[in-house]
Amino acid sequence: MYKLGGNMEDRLFNHKMIEYLDNDKDIDIFDAEDFFELTRKETEDLFKFVILFYNDLHFQITHDEITLSNFEFYILTYINDNPGTVITDIAKTWYRTTSSASQMVSKFVSMDLVIRERNKKDGKVYNLYTTDLGSQIAEKHKKTHIEDARLAMKAVLEEVSYEDVEIFFKVLDFFSCFMENVESNEKF
Repeated sequence: MYKLGGNMEDRLFNHKMIEYLDNDKDIDIFDAEDFFELTRKETEDLFKFVILFYNDLHFQITHDEITLSNFEFYILTYINDNPGTVITDIAKTWYRTTSSASQMVSKFVSMDLVIRERNKKDGKVYNLYTTDLGSQIAEKHKKTHIEDARLAMKAVLEEVSYEDVEIFFKVLDFFSCFMENVESNEKF
């Protein structure tokens, strides 16, 4: 089981960090350097996680002779789980431009995984549906993903408590909201 290491001075939220976070004065460059040093390991761990996750999203996988990136499989599964969805929904849900989402859907169409149907109310919009092949591939990937997630969570719970996992996801949700607000230039 993972435990906080060492004495208070070795922890992220040691006395110096708490003092730094409680300080409302303007930060000068020396304070910023101190803060950077206090958070160096945690920042490096976070970057490592983000990079590894990014790499995993772009890792090429083959299901039934169809090779796509993990991320493309997630989008295909999204279309399968949300029949009639549109490009703008995909772009918004998956944080992509409409052009990027449209290129991905065009790839799926060319591989006979997805079909576009002109929307009856708005002729400029196309609703998206998986073909039988697309549905079969999406379901296979979803099953594999669920099993991988189950095994990963089982491994995590051998090292940390349920409460720690819940806290991790709570913090992850907070940072996701924070980043969405930063990207949209909203105040948090």
